[in-house]
Amino acid sequence: MAARVLLGPAWLGLALLLAPAARGMAEAPGCPPLALDAFGFLAPAAGLPPVTLWPRSGPAPLHVGVIWRLPSDSPPRLVELDVDGDGVVDIADDRDENLGHVYRQPGRFAATIAVHGDSGAVTRYASPVEVLAPAAFDAEIQARWSALKSALRRGDFAAAVECMHFSARQGAQRSLRLLLRRADRVEAELPPIRFVAVRAATAVYRTLRPRPRQSKPNEVHFAPDLDGVWRVAALYGE
Repeated sequence: MAARVLLGPAWLGLALLLAPAARGMAEAPGCPPLALDAFGFLAPAAGLPPVTLWPRSGPAPLHVGVIWRLPSDSPPRLVELDVDGDGVVDIADDRDENLGHVYRQPGRFAATIAVHGDSGAVTRYASPVEVLAPAAFDAEIQARWSALKSALRRGDFAAAVECMHFSARQGAQRSLRLLLRRADRVEAELPPIRFVAVRAATAVYRTLRPRPRQSKPNEVHFAPDLDGVWRVAALYGE
């Protein structure tokens, strides 16, 4: 069987198809480097299991689903989820739409996934999840927005790129290079932002004031990247 992505809630969207997370939000408030191998995949050093919950971190209420990272010869006969690590199976199914859970309260959860194969073998995977209070999640996002601006002001293009989501890096390079040449315009072009909502694995923020030549505030989108760090996925709805 080809590699599969088994989703729970439909809102997980494109970010689920990219890759699983390697670290939680609270571990790096700035913009940590995204470790990729020569082929553009998450480096093996991440040490992630082939089956994991996604996203591995985010704000409460946090919707997660199960993803498969590697090919499998046959579909599992049964998948069991212990969403809080208490040893009790909370979800047991083989249907994609049922392999999901909503964490409604902040905390760290030692979730596990047990995959039952046709041969009767059972493989278990640890899949910890960190759920942040809305204020803590906002602080992480604000820190990354500030890190992006700081990198541009000091002329550090590589650091600025690390603040951009993997899927948005190529498209954003021209805009970032323009700001590198006009450090005095960084704050005007990247004004303060405020949280609006989380939709389809995307945290939607809105600028507190219009940018130059703009009459209305613009949106900035953040999404969990290949390593699980939430980075800028779209500037101003682009």
